[in-house]
Amino acid sequence: MRISQSEISAFIQVLSSYLSPGSGSLFLYGSRVDDALKGGDIDLVLVISSIDQANHLKMLRSSILNQFKMKLGDRRIDFSILCEQEVSQDLFFSQVIPAAVLLKKW
Repeated sequence: MRISQSEISAFIQVLSSYLSPGSGSLFLYGSRVDDALKGGDIDLVLVISSIDQANHLKMLRSSILNQFKMKLGDRRIDFSILCEQEVSQDLFFSQVIPAAVLLKKW
């Protein structure tokens, strides 16, 4: 996995102000999961148990991304937010999540 512990900590710190225990999970997917690859953006997906909370966080997505960048500098970060129901209905994420790395479960 090509992401530092300090980067993971920054993502967790930002998201912890929005999440409570049992509310969701943060996953890393894409090229950063493969140690043999180089470069690439940081692909994150936050899977939320509640549809209402997922919709609320989607409205705050830009603000959350800005907070990530304030902590990490101007990095290429692809950040998606889905509720659990959307994962099973989304062809891309239904295939991505099983191979993704769990970074934090709230």
